Amino acid sequence: MPDMRNALFWRWYRTLPILFMTAMLALTLVVEIMPIDMVRSVFFPVSYAYSIDDAAERHGVDPNAIKLRCWA
Repeated sequence: MPDMRNALFWRWYRTLPILFMTAMLALTLVVEIMPIDMVRSVFFPVSYAYSIDDAAERHGVDPNAIKLRCWA
């Protein structure tokens, strides 16, 4: 007779959140390992990103906030 406690643990409502968290962890690690230029092209798809960087540095503002606003 199989052990019912062990069999009940692997139910869909327990394994799906674990799989989702594992997938999010893997996605986070992939983004962390990616080169910064590739991350910029994926998350900040503006053609003038480098001019935003230069202007933000001159004016003392956060360039990522400007890029996110341009992308939205």
